[in-house]
Amino acid sequence: MPASSGKKARPRLIVARTCPSRPSGNAAFSSTSLQSFSATLRCANGAVASIVYTANGDASLPKERLEGYSPGVAVVIDDFRQLDIYAGGKKKTVKQRSDKGHGAQLENFLGAVAGRCEAPPTESYLASTRATLALAESLRIGMPLDIA
Repeated sequence: MPASSGKKARPRLIVARTCPSRPSGNAAFSSTSLQSFSATLRCANGAVASIVYTANGDASLPKERLEGYSPGVAVVIDDFRQLDIYAGGKKKTVKQRSDKGHGAQLENFLGAVAGRCEAPPTESYLASTRATLALAESLRIGMPLDIA
């Protein structure tokens, strides 16, 4: 089903696997730890998200990277500092200081508590929590989970 069907992109099926880490002198990087994993989330509207979380790699690589794709457009965010937009055969780059949104989230929370603005829908928090817990359980049991 196409993403434009009007259905929300809430995860329905989660498949997660640990990725072996190369042993080192640091016990935190043992192959049995959850320092590295991958997960695939399939959503009711047809969207698919792939997550790769790893403590491996070189320090010169940006710490956090997000990639998004839709027909004719791709975006890449590195360390929440640089946004690259690829569309129409061209690349546009937007740079800013790192902003993960923590300040805005706190301001929104305080505004909602004080009655200055509307609180975010509770369901968005619940859906995120269900997906996170299902991902952890899928890693634990080594099987896909349907969270519909």
